[in-house]
Amino acid sequence: SDGTHLTCLDIAFSAVQVSLVSMAKERMSGNGLQGNAMSLPFAEGSFDVVIGKSIIHHIPELSALLQETCRVTKPGGWALFFTDPTIPGSARYRKFKRFYARLIHRGNQPASVESVEETQRYERSADEVRGLLSHLGLQGKVVETGILSLYLGFLCYPFLLKFKSRWLSAVVNRVLKPLMWIDDTILRHIFPTWACEQWIMLWR
Repeated sequence: SDGTHLTCLDIAFSAVQVSLVSMAKERMSGNGLQGNAMSLPFAEGSFDVVIGKSIIHHIPELSALLQETCRVTKPGGWALFFTDPTIPGSARYRKFKRFYARLIHRGNQPASVESVEETQRYERSADEVRGLLSHLGLQGKVVETGILSLYLGFLCYPFLLKFKSRWLSAVVNRVLKPLMWIDDTILRHIFPTWACEQWIMLWR
């Protein structure tokens, strides 16, 4: 109703279908297609905003992704990649996930935990990404955060998936939001090597 139109893209068509179902439930205007983020099937300057969630650590050629993202973003627009693990934070987070999986599954770690870890093979430090942005001549900012909120959020996910309650999800988001602010403004400066997330902001 506000004129916003969403376009969803994923290398797995099943993920695109999930997005389309969600958009239909929310009565949002949009479309979806299967494609490769390193070679986006869109014309130059197609979007006001581009958002990538948990994708950077799956991409072998980060320079191709960043250049393609800027190509399809309109002048004056921006792009955000978030919830991608930092190198030291990811190692700690994987240990936490293994412990949590054993706790929830009574000592048996599901294969899905290891299979997810196998895909996280292209993690990069914030300095590496900053150097790449400078080398490519792209305007952007890289922030490491998520020290506390990511761990607590992970503890909540099984309950949210089990009960599938919109109001419960809203309550959890309200609780985590101030924790994210604490992470970003305080904790990441005190415990920088404990950061678990990497946020990359690009603008044109």
